[in-house]
Amino acid sequence: MSQRATTSEGRVARGRTWLGAAGALFVLALVPAALRAEGTEPAARALDVYIVVGRGATNKVRDKYADLFRNSVFRGHTLTIDESSARAAFLAQFFRSDIVYLGLHANPAVWLIGSGERLTIADLTAACPPAGTRPALVIVSGCSTVTPAGESELARAIGITPATRKRAYIGFDKTVAGRLADAYFRVFFGLWLRPKAGGEHRPDSTYRTLQEAATEATRFIEEWLRRRTTLGEARGSMVDFSDEAAAIGRIIRIVGDSGLTAKDLLDAPRPER
Repeated sequence: MSQRATTSEGRVARGRTWLGAAGALFVLALVPAALRAEGTEPAARALDVYIVVGRGATNKVRDKYADLFRNSVFRGHTLTIDESSARAAFLAQFFRSDIVYLGLHANPAVWLIGSGERLTIADLTAACPPAGTRPALVIVSGCSTVTPAGESELARAIGITPATRKRAYIGFDKTVAGRLADAYFRVFFGLWLRPKAGGEHRPDSTYRTLQEAATEATRFIEEWLRRRTTLGEARGSMVDFSDEAAAIGRIIRIVGDSGLTAKDLLDAPRPER
């Protein structure tokens, strides 16, 4: 296992992540009993995952979830967590990643990235490769980057429209609290990235679509909250679950292919780097 941290501040961390004892306990705690058979093996091939914490953003990646993302949710994949990159470095990593999760301040035309720079629609349009296929999935935990009708100029700038297939952009049409989105999406990713129960060793494994993972993540958090009274006081990573976190799944807006699965990414030809 290799780990790399760049800059003396340790603001960008990258590595191939594998399931350890702590990760196994986390997955057992995260996945409902009916699904515990899944996700016990490293990924068939590594995807490039880019997580960005924007300047001034309030979320859990920095202080709580970084190890969970590395050692459990994205185990077996190449993960970069970035809190400081400037525009050029951000854009380079963004367009060579398969999955991007942005936790930052935003509006319909701007992302505020880790360096504090404002990344605009024009910046994204200029940097987007012709006929680009990456990233395949972009999730923006930021305010109002998608309209209630499911349109997004930021998504369009990176080549994703409502008619796009095999790519998707997930955002919100209203204000969203980053800490709630982080709590929700770590469950979402845990479900979406792994085959359904019993399918982890089959070549024809069935994976959840984005819409299925969104629905099941909400359902799981709600079920955990219902059981909390019999389980006792919440501990560890689960303490962040709340009705508000569960509700995130009902207010996301998916632009592009809501039927996208992790298998679509895993089966896609590996682009030249």
